Amino acid sequence: ADLQAVAETFLRWLASDVEAEHHLVTGTKTKGRRHQTKAIKNLYTYRGALAQWGLDHGRVVLTETARAIRSPRAGEAPDHSSVFTVDHLADLAHALWACEVLDGSDAALVELWHQRELATLLTSVWGSLRVGERGKLEDKLIVPHEPSDPPGLTIRMVRTKAHPQGRVLYLPERGDLFCAVTAISQFHHTAEAMGLDRGGLILPAVDMSARELRPPVYASERENFHRLLEAIGLNNSSVAGDGIIANAFRLHGLRAVLSNRADAAGWSPEERRRLGGWTTQTSADRYLRPTPQPWSFGPSRADGRS
Repeated sequence: ADLQAVAETFLRWLASDVEAEHHLVTGTKTKGRRHQTKAIKNLYTYRGALAQWGLDHGRVVLTETARAIRSPRAGEAPDHSSVFTVDHLADLAHALWACEVLDGSDAALVELWHQRELATLLTSVWGSLRVGERGKLEDKLIVPHEPSDPPGLTIRMVRTKAHPQGRVLYLPERGDLFCAVTAISQFHHTAEAMGLDRGGLILPAVDMSARELRPPVYASERENFHRLLEAIGLNNSSVAGDGIIANAFRLHGLRAVLSNRADAAGWSPEERRRLGGWTTQTSADRYLRPTPQPWSFGPSRADGRS
């Protein structure tokens, strides 16, 4: 009973709107919306489990409060990205195909930068990639294509504790604006023609100042992504009247695109979990934020994804 009361009190605190408060974790003063530390983010992560526990044990207050944290007006976590629609992805791809994002005196290098960002964008979407996984994609992980395989590129990720055999990414060869395989091939061809060494990486970053390719760094990846958002007019820092960030499109949000499309196409929860390489169903469901999108974009069981 005491634990239930503490949980309910703390959840109410997380959901409250305050202008300034004494932070319970860091012991520091904060203005406006509180800065969520790792401890608070962890509790936010398990809000669904807390809500279900309250439902199972008749603790209505606990359930309602935990569910309320999902709402932006009740303390939605700042790392919860807005949903990317197919229109957003099309705008980003068009801007990159047209080399409209970055300027520079070296036209060939500018084109290479755009090609790399397009390949990275589409690979992140079709592979449901975490940001840190981009730099771990290596040529040696590409699975040889068999005649019976569907057209596309298969990559077996490095082994992890959650995936002892290595998570398998399948990038379909679509032949359209959203084709990651074409984008990767074009990037590699251009880099080779310029005499630049990829170092065995599938998606190395383009260093404009040094005129070379190098392993990607998270800070640069995020900076590049913000450039892309600005290029298509997505303001990532607009603030609503209640002090909550609106239109919070984030790099990590690309990981949710395919899972949402799979849900719209009627895939089962377990199929969605495997599609994104999530360890638990709870983790997979946290990325589920459906939005109306064209049916032409999404995973296909004909690709062998099921």
